[in-house]
Amino acid sequence: MEIMRDKVTELEFKLNLEGNTGEPEVALIAELGSYKMSFPGKIQEDTATVNIPALKDILKSIPESTNLRLEVMVDGAFFVPWEESATFKKSVTVEAVVKNSTPEKPKSKPSVQLTETPKVVREHKFVEDIQPPKKKKKEQPAPSSSAVSEFIKSLREK
Repeated sequence: MEIMRDKVTELEFKLNLEGNTGEPEVALIAELGSYKMSFPGKIQEDTATVNIPALKDILKSIPESTNLRLEVMVDGAFFVPWEESATFKKSVTVEAVVKNSTPEKPKSKPSVQLTETPKVVREHKFVEDIQPPKKKKKEQPAPSSSAVSEFIKSLREK
């Protein structure tokens, strides 16, 4: 039996109920890995109808197959008149295969060509040969005696 994973699947069962006085209830049980799902059904005359919704909208991962059973409760008694394994199928599958391909054209790459290599000669110095540069002292001319006299005179006036 196949159940569509992306569409509603309707299952119909012919029931033969004898000697019941109450209203029967029906459900389809699907064992999906470590858990079970129940889909309630309706009974009209001698036919039970169960709709299985699109499971892709309900479950994140859907197993490839499941065990199904129809459970009927009538007059407080529980019956399993039908059991079967089922596989889940997609209603439409699309597959694509490369028919032919053209290789990608190589893009032009810039190139550099050296015609002459300049030679650089450097003198290497060892650490102990390197000395910090000496600071030059800026020599200031000594003030003239008249400038010193005027400075002292300005201090006394204050």
